[in-house]
Parts: sequence; C-alpha cells; structure tokens
Amino acid sequence: MSAGARLGGADDDGFGLGVGVRAQALPQVQVEAGIAYVDLDDSDTAMGFAARYYFTESLAAGLGLSFSDNASARTLGFRAEF
Repeated sequence: MSAGARLGGADDDGFGLGVGVRAQALPQVQVEAGIAYVDLDDSDTAMGFAARYYFTESLAAGLGLSFSDNASARTLGFRAEF
C-alpha cells in the first residue's frame, strides 16, 4: 500500500461482515469461496474464489480471483503448512 493510500482513519467508524466456505474437491485440490460486506464511510461488497493444488500434504500452489464494486484482483500464491 502506498503512503497516500489509506483504509479509513482514526476517526472512522463502521463494520464488516464476511462468510466463506472451503471444501476438498479432490484429494489434492481444495476450493473456497466467500463474500464480504464492509461499511466504512462508503459501503462495498466483495466476492472471492480460490483453488489450491497440494503437491504434498503441506505444500500447495493456489490461484485466486476477487472482485468488488471498486476493484478486482487475481492472485497466485504458494502455501507451506506446518
């Protein structure tokens, strides 16, 4: 986040609510979906979807997509679970 970009300030009030689900679609594939609502000065609703492929029980690579009223994002990540 750049120095000029902020998420609210010390005097902002609001709330957020989110819910999601995660499932093991195949022995090596995990999928998830979620929705979140945030009301802080302006309101915004975001939805997200992701999938992970597990190479081993503790090492996975994942792809994600999220979008809201104001932005969208694509992610690529790696996960190591201990």
